[in-house]
Amino acid sequence: MACAMLFDFCITFVGQPSSYWQHPHTVREGNGFFRYFFSHGLSACILTEVVYISAVFFLVSILPRRLALVSVFAFILGHYFGASTWLNYYWHFGINAPIIYGIILGVVFVQLAFPTPDKTSTKNLSSNGPTA
Repeated sequence: MACAMLFDFCITFVGQPSSYWQHPHTVREGNGFFRYFFSHGLSACILTEVVYISAVFFLVSILPRRLALVSVFAFILGHYFGASTWLNYYWHFGINAPIIYGIILGVVFVQLAFPTPDKTSTKNLSSNGPTA
């Protein structure tokens, strides 16, 4: 989840016009909440992002497991959409960029959610018990 959030945050910064660094009110951001903080400069935006990620981690850590998993998935999808719009519309990579990004994100998600079993274990999974 943090990787999707940080990628969305970084790609948003890279996509800002050159005038943004002298005049933050020229920010390009579709989300009104984050546009407000982006328009107040880099330090306000980084502080907001740190507080935002911390609050989300705190929220999903105190929620019941099923609701926390739904929340994590919702945040991943939300930030996937945010980064995909930058890849597709700003850099004009076309529809292939969000698809490739989705595949990469899906592979990472599956690897983290379903780790491979330890192959060095002495436990024999094919054994049904003692044999005579």
